[in-house]
Amino acid sequence: MGKGIKEKNMSKKVIELVEYTEDFRDYSELVKESVDGKETYFLEGCYGQLEKWNLNNRWYQKKEGEMIVEDYNKNRIPKRDKIFGELDHSKESSPQFHRMALIFENPLQIVNNDIVTKARVLESTTYGRTLKVVLDEKLKFGASTKGLGSLSKVTKKGKRGNLVSNWVLKNVADIVVDQSAQGALPKVIIEMLMENDRRIYDIFNYELIEEVRKNMRSVMSYEIEEKIDENFSKLLNFNIKNK
Repeated sequence: MGKGIKEKNMSKKVIELVEYTEDFRDYSELVKESVDGKETYFLEGCYGQLEKWNLNNRWYQKKEGEMIVEDYNKNRIPKRDKIFGELDHSKESSPQFHRMALIFENPLQIVNNDIVTKARVLESTTYGRTLKVVLDEKLKFGASTKGLGSLSKVTKKGKRGNLVSNWVLKNVADIVVDQSAQGALPKVIIEMLMENDRRIYDIFNYELIEEVRKNMRSVMSYEIEEKIDENFSKLLNFNIKNK
């Protein structure tokens, strides 16, 4: 996977590991299938890589990856235990239900040392509907995996770095806006709202849309960037659709 977003100490031996792909479209494809007569979006592709150096200078072992995959398929999927992903990371260490954007119901597989699967986009949630806009507008985005593990120095393939051991997968992936384009998603959503794109009503509450539209109309040019972020946050923090 790509560069890490953060790494914080969890104990003397175990740390939180966050791995980030710079542009997930390089590792996946958008699949549209009919489910119960309705077009449904899926993201299918690679969500993790084993037995190679990632851009965070970490090496994940295949033997541990195989155990992760087996446990996930046998225990977590049948129990519906932490099988969803968020849109952007929450600050909490555990996944937050109100941020659900996609769900990993299909088994994980290891193909050529890649962990691959197919995730369904949850169009019935606020964050899932926003993710659908990201996909429709072909915006750049990344996939970020959270886990726990221990690091030790090792040399492989002529390079020295950190070997990950005692790896525990916390979630398969969250969808995150690429760090080099942090303003892309807010601007697209606000532009849809101001241009009266009818898809916006499938994502957010009507009264909230009108409130944000009114706020944006009164914005002076020098305030525009700040107000876009402020009103976008207001939209995302409204988590119950109530037409």
